[in-house]
Amino acid sequence: MPGFCGVCGDLPSKLVWPISVGKELSPTIKKTADFDEHYIRFGNVLFGNVLYREWIEGYIPIASKYPWEKTGVKINASLIGKIVARGIKIIRRDLFRDKTQISMNPFDYWYDSNPELREIFETYLKDHIHLLNKHPVLKEDTVLLFDEGNALEKTQALTLLAAVDLLQLDK
Repeated sequence: MPGFCGVCGDLPSKLVWPISVGKELSPTIKKTADFDEHYIRFGNVLFGNVLYREWIEGYIPIASKYPWEKTGVKINASLIGKIVARGIKIIRRDLFRDKTQISMNPFDYWYDSNPELREIFETYLKDHIHLLNKHPVLKEDTVLLFDEGNALEKTQALTLLAAVDLLQLDK
């Protein structure tokens, strides 16, 4: 049985604790004990998330009306629909250099459309970059990541500065 969230890799099929932890982590799984029984019974035979899709359509049908983040199409889309969506995604990314993130957390969109957020990020970098003065290579890499990276990479640079500040690693 695969580990939950991909953290545990392949766990032995007799191990039960990921399922009990998973029930606590997912509010939708709490609604039905049937999912546990099916998951245990089928084990590694969950090719293409068929069981998961059937479970969503049976227990939370409204969720099947929204695009699935992984594929960008509805969970019950046909194979042709998935192939077309994948093709469009590849064309947008490779041909048009579109950085559109099909995600529930579109960081680049937020960053690009919110000048106040950009100002906060830039101010934080300017006010805290001195914390890396003792580490010039790391400082240079952090500034490069912030200047040339996408919004998520910018937050990584700021997180580094916040961690150095919080843990007082510059002293």
